[in-house]
Amino acid sequence: MMRSLVRVLFAFLAACLAAAFVQVFFAFPPLEIATPSAGLSLLGVLSIVPKALVQSALFATPFVLVAAAVAEWQGIQDWIYYTCVGIAIAFAGFMVLHMGEGTDQTLLHDYALRAFLTTGAVAGFVYWMAGGRNAGGRPYDEEEFAAAREFKAAARNLKVQQTPPPPPPSAPKAVQKPVSPPTEPIRPVAKPANPPSTAEKAQPINKPPGETQV
Repeated sequence: MMRSLVRVLFAFLAACLAAAFVQVFFAFPPLEIATPSAGLSLLGVLSIVPKALVQSALFATPFVLVAAAVAEWQGIQDWIYYTCVGIAIAFAGFMVLHMGEGTDQTLLHDYALRAFLTTGAVAGFVYWMAGGRNAGGRPYDEEEFAAAREFKAAARNLKVQQTPPPPPPSAPKAVQKPVSPPTEPIRPVAKPANPPSTAEKAQPINKPPGETQV
């Protein structure tokens, strides 16, 4: 436990020192320091670093405590996590300074935003280098993390391959009209033939000549 606290504190101080250097050199670019007509000296510029370090540490302390606690608890050793946390803290600092300016908004331009975001990215990466990669009390193993990333990528690709494609949109079904049964034509009913009369029944049957009646 004590070793983890010392490691986190050392990494935090290293990150704040890196952030202070980045801020100072964004405010006073090296090319401007090297120009004699600018009236700047390297020692004079470096004397501002402790003040920038203190300001960065005071603002970032509560955020770093939460992020470091989560990283130590979950054993997060990926540099992307710490870099993203540093960028988020730097952006929060930029917004606080911007809202505190009032009507004289001098920070609202691209150079200042790039300076803050670069500061956060560098500070987060330095924190990871100094102690974040050993979060959780276990040494950082690059091969292990590479294998874990490959496994996650393979699992993601397999999941995508196993997902069935959506069915094609079905054509609208035609409305079928009810089919009426075929009608047969009405046929006239034939009348029965008249039965033979009694007289016709009683008439003898004429036989050809030569035949005798029995």
